[in-house]
Amino acid sequence: MVRAQLVAQCQTAHTDTMDAYNNAVRARNGFLHRFEQGQVPDGPDTGDLLGLEPAKPTTMDCNADTQHALDAYQRQTAQLNTVAQRFTNV
Repeated sequence: MVRAQLVAQCQTAHTDTMDAYNNAVRARNGFLHRFEQGQVPDGPDTGDLLGLEPAKPTTMDCNADTQHALDAYQRQTAQLNTVAQRFTNV
């Protein structure tokens, strides 16, 4: 039963990671649109953000290496959320 719960958590983490990726892509697209419209202040991070693209999540096997996959998905989600925040905080 514990393994089944861990696999389910891993699968949920995969969904969360994909959602975070899609949010980061939307945030980047919004940033680029605002930049093209002249609505982004010229700051020290602007150049970095123009070259930044959210990393597509790595697909992991929740059944084969459950804990490793769960940890990786959680790490990727946190990174993608940080990227999305950088785009939206400008």
